[in-house]
Amino acid sequence: MKNPFMPRAWAWVKRHRWRLIFAALSLGIIIAMALELMARMYLVNCWGFLHPDPILGWSYKHKYRRNALIAKGGYRIVKQEVQINSQGLHDREIPYEKPENTFRILCIGDSIVEAFQVPFEAMFTKRLEKYLAEQYPGATRYEVINGGNGNFGTDQEYLFYQNEGKKYKPDIVLLFLFPLNDYSDNLPELNDRAYLPKPFFTLKDGHLVPPGSLILPPPASALQKNNRFIRFASRFHAYMLTQLYLRNYFRSISGAFESAGIFAPLFVQTKGGYPLFYDVHKYPLGPAWQRAIDLTEALVAAMRRDVEKDGAGFRVVIVPFSEVMTRCWPDESRRVWAPLYRPEMKIGQPEQLARDFLKRLDIKTLDLTDTLIKANQGTNSRTHLMPDGHFSEYGHDIVARALIKFLKECGDLSPPRRAR
Repeated sequence: MKNPFMPRAWAWVKRHRWRLIFAALSLGIIIAMALELMARMYLVNCWGFLHPDPILGWSYKHKYRRNALIAKGGYRIVKQEVQINSQGLHDREIPYEKPENTFRILCIGDSIVEAFQVPFEAMFTKRLEKYLAEQYPGATRYEVINGGNGNFGTDQEYLFYQNEGKKYKPDIVLLFLFPLNDYSDNLPELNDRAYLPKPFFTLKDGHLVPPGSLILPPPASALQKNNRFIRFASRFHAYMLTQLYLRNYFRSISGAFESAGIFAPLFVQTKGGYPLFYDVHKYPLGPAWQRAIDLTEALVAAMRRDVEKDGAGFRVVIVPFSEVMTRCWPDESRRVWAPLYRPEMKIGQPEQLARDFLKRLDIKTLDLTDTLIKANQGTNSRTHLMPDGHFSEYGHDIVARALIKFLKECGDLSPPRRAR
């Protein structure tokens, strides 16, 4: 028996369809605004700490302190207090003027040095400062300055030293090189992680040419361009993207979300379906990658020249990714970073390329590969957060102790030099 109500209901819907569509859209907008308002009141992730910078591309908001949503191991998102000082560093307040009898070590790098993933006092920069005070008591005061900034390339790190780092008059500058993505960060056609315009150096006849204006690498698609804007404009969108990516749900539902225009991939994807910067493991390397490595070598050489001209010592720390992950946790590594195990990929190649050019430049270098592999053997503790890839608290402690040993071997832990 037909329901006599249905034809009348359908007729009513057809008659008021535009009102219903308007009401549905209005309700959707109200819900979206409510979610965004709640996110701005209660949620901040690492992108919420950034603002545009005319020289570096981006930097941290000065004197900014909030509880942030940070990726931890085991696909967890936790609240972590993050404090940015009045100079825009993830550190305590440190004046530019160096006090007498003070030995300063400036650490420069990307998110590995930035260390949002652990409590403030657990960062290797703070642990190093603490261990130096314990092992070298006396008139000399050791200060370790955290000059890390997430997603920075070697080019931005060099500019940071020129425009900010040198103001602290460091005695030693430690450049932390992360070969997995540092090479690609320095070349526009390979950079898939910049969401704001940034500076790019070029090489001309073997000479480093400073950047003219800030450049935003062209997006892989209109959706990628849209995603760049939304990521900074919407805190709720940024939180959801982080959640989906780190919980590993992203692969299974990314197609539906991309079709709906809600999310683009976190990084530009190759035809093989993996982030572009993974191609640094391909053997042999393509021409663009070789240009990126040559450019990185030139940037490191230029930074060393400027640092030594300012009267400080310059050292490089190689922070490995693939070798540590694949040797220590092969099963989990194969699951999380499956593309690295393709036949055309050569695991450990990015780190070896760094070793090669640093040897050519004759720069004193600490390679953390063997130290971190050894630290993961015979213990339940892990030096890295999985699948995030940043250091755990245990990893920060291992790095701090390795740095002390390295600085001793270099003869750097001597009485402070006179203020320059």
